[in-house]
Amino acid sequence: MLLLEDRVAPADATAHSSRPPPHLPSHQLQVTWTTRCSSMRCSARLGSSDGQKQRAGWGVQAALKDTPGGRRLVTPPLSRPTTTARRNAITSASQMSTDQPHLYWRSPIGFGPTPSPRQKPDGGRFDYNDAETLIADVICKVPIALVQDLLPPDFVALAQNGEAITTVTIQVMRLSNLPWLAGRGYDTLGVYFNNVAYRPAADASDPGAEISAQSGSFLAVLFENLCDPIVTGREELGFPKVFADLAGGFARSEETDEETTFNFTASTFAHDFLTLSIPGLTAVPPSTPSPLFDAANETRHHSRDETLTHRFVPAVGAPKRGREPDADYAVFVGPAPVPPLLKQHWQSDQLDGVDVRVRPASFQQAPTLHHIIGGLDTLDLGT
Repeated sequence: MLLLEDRVAPADATAHSSRPPPHLPSHQLQVTWTTRCSSMRCSARLGSSDGQKQRAGWGVQAALKDTPGGRRLVTPPLSRPTTTARRNAITSASQMSTDQPHLYWRSPIGFGPTPSPRQKPDGGRFDYNDAETLIADVICKVPIALVQDLLPPDFVALAQNGEAITTVTIQVMRLSNLPWLAGRGYDTLGVYFNNVAYRPAADASDPGAEISAQSGSFLAVLFENLCDPIVTGREELGFPKVFADLAGGFARSEETDEETTFNFTASTFAHDFLTLSIPGLTAVPPSTPSPLFDAANETRHHSRDETLTHRFVPAVGAPKRGREPDADYAVFVGPAPVPPLLKQHWQSDQLDGVDVRVRPASFQQAPTLHHIIGGLDTLDLGT
């Protein structure tokens, strides 16, 4: 059964009770339309706006001003900091863990702290209550060996229900009315390996050692169609984000003139490398239980469990370049502390009609993504 949900509770992936052979992946779907951005699951990292101090002469205040064209947000020009203030800012940025640990800094640091989903221009927190997110999940059964081949060292794919298979979640998100983008939005396409454990070698100096007992869903790659969240997510969260052109939405049925199919396409340089189609959708009450949350199933899902990933930042210049990275460790992000509010909910019983296709690409077709696309193709996600 396919499910499109419109509720606040996070989406959870489960497998079907009748399991096909490993080479015939089954699919499950959940789509939610929420009133809060799913990135609020990282809200534990957001700094408090209480007692904020301006750093090195930088500070931004904004106000609504009535103009002939209506009300608009007015941001006064920044006063130019002195040379001494610049030096102090650069020095302070390297000490932010002990000075103001709630502030996020990103290059170029000479201009002061950087706004992001987790930080307003004044250093406070954004209110995501009016943000909306459309989420569609398709869960595919995949041989465990294929997933293990794509995991970094120290991560282990776990068998599901005692079988040599696991599940992979393909998640589409359409985020809108985001306060950190001044009401704008963007789309994402994430690939998650469910039921993964982090088991590092014993090394007290390993930053990931503190989460050695964690397991959950491993974020393999997150495609996004806007540069700003890619930069903030890679640098502040350690998420493996890359750019892709993403497009899609609901399509109307020629027979009923109702929106009964959800289609989505990911492409790069006009090459469609992943397509998703979910037919037979009908509206159901928001309180309808989701088959993705079947307690009898062992599948983990990042919306309710932990998200694991791996951060890697190469070093710049000799002698470390190519030998010793600047960052190379596991990352753990917990689920949302408060589930979003559900607005709409759809489901479908046309499971056989769900279509997920990955089209491999050559270097000429996808010069910067062909290796990632090729890895996804090895998972044999297609129906």
